[in-house]
Amino acid sequence: MLLQATTLCAIRALQYLNDYKDEDLATAMIIAQSLGVTYPFFIKIATSMRQSGLILTAQGRNGGYAIAKPAHEISLYDVFTAIEGSLSVSPCLRNETACTQTSEGKCALHDILQGLQDTLVEQMSAVSIADLTTENLDRESFSDDTTGAPPLAVGRQRSALARGPKKPLKI
Repeated sequence: MLLQATTLCAIRALQYLNDYKDEDLATAMIIAQSLGVTYPFFIKIATSMRQSGLILTAQGRNGGYAIAKPAHEISLYDVFTAIEGSLSVSPCLRNETACTQTSEGKCALHDILQGLQDTLVEQMSAVSIADLTTENLDRESFSDDTTGAPPLAVGRQRSALARGPKKPLKI
């Protein structure tokens, strides 16, 4: 599974809006510049996030964007589904008749893939936008109780996500 650039940008946009402390709403141009993306690219992402209830928008002279609910209530899985739709690691998990390996409806690999998908959904659901702040990424308690590994077991990648890309995305 590879997260799309739009999903990663949406996560960073929500982080930005969570940290935005100005009394005015954040404009699309300011957010796009802060994320290092083009204005049209941000608008595309913002439309999906608004339709999914992750952000609020206001039109007009004083219009802009705001996070729709507390950051601790928005999970990575919420963002993923808002931007990419349902998560499926294999076509047969979306539609069991898609498996062409057996006439019985599912092959031996099906249950393994289902377990992998369930774990991904569980781990993505366990991490909120609030968890992605630098303060929370550095906490020792932000680890798996049994292994000491951070949720998703990608601590370095998560830290990079919290910092954002070094170069603007070219879309």
